[in-house]
Formats: sequence, C-alpha cells, structure tokens
Amino acid sequence: MNAFVSTLLSLHRWRGPLFLAAWLALLPSVRALTVSNVQYTASGGASPQLGNRVTVSGIASYADPSGYALCDTNGGPWSGIYVADVFHRPNLGDHVSLQGLVQEPNSMTVLTNVANYSVTASNQAVPVTPILARQVTNESYEGVLVRITNITVRNTNYNNGRVFWQAGDSSGNFLVATRAPYRYIWRTNATLTALQGLVWTNAAVSPRF
Repeated sequence: MNAFVSTLLSLHRWRGPLFLAAWLALLPSVRALTVSNVQYTASGGASPQLGNRVTVSGIASYADPSGYALCDTNGGPWSGIYVADVFHRPNLGDHVSLQGLVQEPNSMTVLTNVANYSVTASNQAVPVTPILARQVTNESYEGVLVRITNITVRNTNYNNGRVFWQAGDSSGNFLVATRAPYRYIWRTNATLTALQGLVWTNAAVSPRF
C-alpha cells in the first residue's frame, strides 16, 4: 500500500467521510495535456508518452473515415496529432477533450482507445501552419495541418497512382495521399496556388480544405 492510499484510509477512519471529501476537493485536478506535450521529442523519435493513457485537449483540424486530428490553438511544429477513432465525429473547429492511448503504428504517433470524449467549444479558429515541400518529412510536422504554396504536380502515376501522386515546390517534392476523397483531378505539370492538408509519417499530405 502506498503512502497516498494509507493517508486516505487514515483520514476516513479518524476524521470521517465528510472531512475526507473536503480534503479531496482541495487536491488539484488532472491537467489536460496539449498536443505538443504528447508529440514533442528532442530526439525526433517516439513520443515520450508512448504507451501511456493521457488526457488531451485540442481543436479538431481534420477528419477522414478512420478518425480525425486535434491541434493546439497556435499551430506550428509538434502541434497536431491523429486520433484513430470511428465512434466520434467532431466538426472542424470543435474544441475537444478526450482520453486516449498513445501508440506509434508505422512510426506515427496516434491516439487510440478513446474515452471521456467531450466537445467543450465550437467554431474555434483552425490554425494552418505554412511549410515548404521539403519540410513534409520533418517529424515535427507529423499530424499537423499544413499549407504549401506555389506547387507543381510532378508525377500523377506514383506507385501506379493508386495511393499517392507527387507534387513539389522549389525546395523539393512530397507525396499527396488519396486517403480521403476530394474533388481534384491531378495532371502532370499543373500548377496550384496552394495545397492544404494533414502530414503523415510517410512524407505525404492528405488534402483537406
């Protein structure tokens, strides 16, 4: 028996349940982590929270048939995370609080086994982080809603065109996923003012507008 439990039993035995309830009310509540608290790692490797159940709050920034993403209010590096959850469907801009298990399937930090889901606010501004094409491979942008400007379609038949097409800017190329349906027919050498979407660990962006 640890010291904390022993103290609770002693308070209940000698002071009574009303005193114990009052004492517990003075304890600080569990603070929800920000997304960057879960994602940030100085080494660029796995989340420091890997394998833990955590309480996280953030703004819904993206959704697809398998889940959604949450982000911190100000966006930027380390600010986004994907939630593998088919039982809840936030609207973009909802401020969500939930508990989830931190896992790393295919080296991508995600939250699974969601519980205690609640929407605490709606119609919040969804931050979009501007990056260059070469930055799509950076660990810090995994799960982040990003915007890449002045791009050109490089290859419409990447991997036989079944999963990705390829685009780029002056800094390099990146893959564009077809994970969730969208209305755009990509053509080689076509130019786009911008592309906006969620960054995945395989250096791909899943468009969302």
